[in-house]
Amino acid sequence: MILRTVNRWIEKLRKDEGGREAHQQEFIQKLQRNYNDEKILALELEAEAQLLPYDHLKQEVLEIARKEHEHAQKIAQLIRELGGEVDTRIESSYQAKPDGEFTQLLRVEKELGERLMEEANWAEDYGFLHHARVLRELDAEHHMNMENIERVIMRVNAIV
Repeated sequence: MILRTVNRWIEKLRKDEGGREAHQQEFIQKLQRNYNDEKILALELEAEAQLLPYDHLKQEVLEIARKEHEHAQKIAQLIRELGGEVDTRIESSYQAKPDGEFTQLLRVEKELGERLMEEANWAEDYGFLHHARVLRELDAEHHMNMENIERVIMRVNAIV
């Protein structure tokens, strides 16, 4: 009886371990998508900054872009910690086209932050606790970036 119970637990643990590997691969794919979106957002912000008429506004937007690049690097580190390789092709293949639509970038920033929180919850559910904590920290930084983009929008609207 005891031996049968122990064998069932061993079998369950083996199944869970195989499941963890599948979850780990799924998580790496989610993180890669986030990495790409962070890089795209940073490149879009850099392009938009070049259209701004005042240097102080340009510097504010470039600072937000710098933070987005940092977010991408933190996500890249998480991918590496999980044994994945970061696909960096987006950096050389994506061509940002500025159009003066900071409200669109604000929406992207918001959506990315929401996705990071959802994926932090997912990561926590599957035992990736360290990764969940980092994603929550990134989400908090996205909220600050949203406020900064909103300030830029207000300043640009005041100029026009």
